[in-house]
Amino acid sequence: MPRGLAPKRRVPVRKMRLRPRRGPDRSPEYLAWIRTLSCLVCSRVSGGATVIEAAHTNALGSRGVGQKTSDFSAIPLCSWHHRAGQDSYHRLGERWFAQAHQIHLLEVVQTLNRRNGRQVPAPIDSYS
Repeated sequence: MPRGLAPKRRVPVRKMRLRPRRGPDRSPEYLAWIRTLSCLVCSRVSGGATVIEAAHTNALGSRGVGQKTSDFSAIPLCSWHHRAGQDSYHRLGERWFAQAHQIHLLEVVQTLNRRNGRQVPAPIDSYS
């Protein structure tokens, strides 16, 4: 090999995907709309110290490892009931949160989607 020349590339060049990577449905517009609603638990609305957040649920089906579920499964929760409080969604987990607050998440998610003009299919039952 002559001096001063770079060695030939031996690593193959990565090819582009033929089809785009599949993942959960994303909709920034839907999440923005969810954040305009009141908290599902305490009925607080955004303003002042209260911030409404879009909490992703597993109501429409489970997620992949390291992935959020579809944006269309989100529910409106204040920051206290989403992350910060002792009875928050992230502290209790989905099942215990729904039980503690007597919320049927699938019905709530389907109602929110209908109010937004989107028809939601029935959830995938992975246990049947």
